[in-house]
Amino acid sequence: MNILKITKLFEEIGLTIKISQVEQKLPLIYGKHYDWCQIDVLNKDQSLLIIEERREGKLDSFLKQAQIFKERFNMEPILCFKKIAPESKKVLISRGISFMDYEGNLFLPTISLRNVPIQKEFTSDKPFTKSEQLILIDLLLQSEKRFSYKDLIEMTSFSQATIYRTLKEFTKMGWLQSMKEDFILKKDKVQIFEEAKQRFFDPIKRKIYIEPPVMEAFKSMQPKIKSAGEMALSEYAFLSANQPCYAISEKNFLTMGDSIDSFDVYLEGLEELQLWKYESITDANMVDPLSLYLSFEKQEDPRLDQALEDMLYKSLGKS
Repeated sequence: MNILKITKLFEEIGLTIKISQVEQKLPLIYGKHYDWCQIDVLNKDQSLLIIEERREGKLDSFLKQAQIFKERFNMEPILCFKKIAPESKKVLISRGISFMDYEGNLFLPTISLRNVPIQKEFTSDKPFTKSEQLILIDLLLQSEKRFSYKDLIEMTSFSQATIYRTLKEFTKMGWLQSMKEDFILKKDKVQIFEEAKQRFFDPIKRKIYIEPPVMEAFKSMQPKIKSAGEMALSEYAFLSANQPCYAISEKNFLTMGDSIDSFDVYLEGLEELQLWKYESITDANMVDPLSLYLSFEKQEDPRLDQALEDMLYKSLGKS
């Protein structure tokens, strides 16, 4: 069990902990399969039991054993993994079961983060990180103005530590307000977007150009590709666009290796593929409207200005 990583992970969400060994209350055989220790959350006056499998097995078995630990030690367990599988993460979140791993994932529904100190409002022109940009975009596109940590973990797949740091930053900026276990948007969505505008970055890392038959084959192999550029803008706003354009995160594109023939410059008849710095959060076949807006940051075509403005205000709930 990596005590240093555990301590650091809790510190990142503003919790001070004390780690100690606990009395052996289980058959000796458990010591061959599990490591466990007690965590006292000092600024919450709460004790938890971290349990880690020495050799990771099936999740159902781990959950059954965790229930035995809970009954014997009379403490809520935190399941500890070296690197939690995405499927296991979804199961534990849906069941409200605490877990952590050494990659930075942390989910603690039994611990209230209310009253963890957050600094007063301030301004910053520091560029967003990828996680900050995606989380803010997700918040601005949600119909609900009230949300919880669990909501964001399920919507974005980021760890609780990452989400806590980001919400703390946004609260300091005056965009959010803590309400018991939830947060609400403190300002109008358009106002938040305008204040954040200088911190957003263009999601496009680079562009390549592909022959139409190759693009069709690529789209059939890669379900995460989405329409982008003027092609997507024409769906969000009144605009005529005939040139096909698509986007995919560079990370997902690179999983295809060198199997895609492409060109670095546009030639007549080719279709544009934008390689993005992150994967757009939408489940639709188009990139999300706010990322799309940011991808046109360097455009100088006057005919696009009105369409971009219409899309922006519509997506933020303004007519």
